[in-house]
Amino acid sequence: MTNPDTSLLYGRTENRLTLVGQNNWTGIRVTSSKKSQIDIQKNSFISILPAINEGVDTLRLFKGSKLLLSRGYRIVKLSDPIAQLAFTSDTIITKNRILANPFVTSKFPNSLYNNKIVVKSFECLVIKRNGEKKVFSATGNKLSEGMINAIKNLSSLDELVFDNIKAGISPVFRPKALPSFKVKIQ
Repeated sequence: MTNPDTSLLYGRTENRLTLVGQNNWTGIRVTSSKKSQIDIQKNSFISILPAINEGVDTLRLFKGSKLLLSRGYRIVKLSDPIAQLAFTSDTIITKNRILANPFVTSKFPNSLYNNKIVVKSFECLVIKRNGEKKVFSATGNKLSEGMINAIKNLSSLDELVFDNIKAGISPVFRPKALPSFKVKIQ
């Protein structure tokens, strides 16, 4: 069983592990010492929803009654997701970086958890050093043409504030508000 971080599972959220070295899935089952919810999916994926936020869980892989593998995982609490601009959490950013990656995306900080949150809409407040302000709205995760044109005309130390960020969480895309964030132009 492989995992992006081979020793961690994130509590109370779906973790996907991959089974390698097995061609015949008949009779394969996985058990959990902590009674985590486990689903063996097609294409060698295992979905695990840990029953607790923190602790240790031992997963055992069986074929019939034969134990093939036993592996311990530390379960940690997954932090709340945050939004970011241009695929970076930097608070000072160049115009070129933004224009090359004009997207507001999300991530779970301090984790390797596979992000399943899609930004659905957001607002961007452009604040120039001279005090001039303008608000733009976007649907989806890409900066609007108005935002891009405004960013092209920004100077060093001008600011962008992203607010009212709404995201959908896969697979059902339940709506979730993400925290606001601010970046300065380098």
